[in-house]
Parts: sequence; structure tokens; C-alpha cells
Amino acid sequence: MRKANSGQQTANSRDDYFRPRLAGEKRWSSPKGRRAYIALVGFLIVSAVVLLIGITLAMLGVSEAQMGLSEKRGRYALALAEGCAEDALLSAYYGDILVDQLVFDRDYLEDSCTVTVEGAGDDWTITATATASGHTKRVEVTIDRGGEISIISWKEIE
Repeated sequence: MRKANSGQQTANSRDDYFRPRLAGEKRWSSPKGRRAYIALVGFLIVSAVVLLIGITLAMLGVSEAQMGLSEKRGRYALALAEGCAEDALLSAYYGDILVDQLVFDRDYLEDSCTVTVEGAGDDWTITATATASGHTKRVEVTIDRGGEISIISWKEIE
């Protein structure tokens, strides 16, 4: 005599997961398989969120570094413009500026500075424009050359 279940597989056997599904049949017949699937999907979602946060933080860090570098280069361009204005002031102090308008250029490696001196009588205006690493800054100095040189104003202009 044959047993009724001798050639049939049980519903919870390992081979049951590899055979094609019939219509209306559940694939996950055990709670353990369902939990593993939920854990995998949860892990993928958490990984995607962590990756998105990491990319966002990296982009913010790069942006902050670029802004800091731009500020540093702007300060350097301003210092270069002020240095060129001081050169022109020293030239005016020692009497080297004899004309009403003078333009001279200075080249410092890749950076440059242009100074324009305009004057009428005792009131003179020195404008120094410096370009450093793509940043341009301009300084305007107004001086009085009557007797002893005195600085009336010193300002950065746009």
C-alpha cells in the first residue's frame, strides 16, 4: 500500500520557494521570509537616505570651501590695490609725480595693478585698481599736496 503523501512535498519545504507560483498562491508562506523581505527593503531605504545626507553634506562643504577661497582672494586683491596706492603716495611725497595724470602698471606674477593719478592744484586723486586671481578691487585716495601731503580720504570703491 502506498501512503497518501509519499510522492508529494510538504508546503513548507525549501523547494517550495523555487517552483513557479500558482494564481492566488502566496509566495511567502512563512513569517520568517516576510520579515527578511521587510528588513531588506528597510535597509535599502535607510541606505538611500544616509547616502543622500552624505552627498548633501559633501556639496555644502565644497561650497563653503569655495566661498572661503573667494573671500581670501578678494582680500588679497584689496591688499594689492592698497599697496599700489601707497606706492603712488610715496611717489607723490618724493615729488616723482609731476604731471596732472599718470598711469602705470605693475605686474606681480599673475596679478596686476593699475594706478591713475589725477590732480589739479593741491587736490589729487589716486585710483588703484588691482586684479588678483580673477577678483578686481579698486581703492580711491584723495590727498592734499599743499605743502605737506595729507590724506583727505581713503576708501574702497565698487
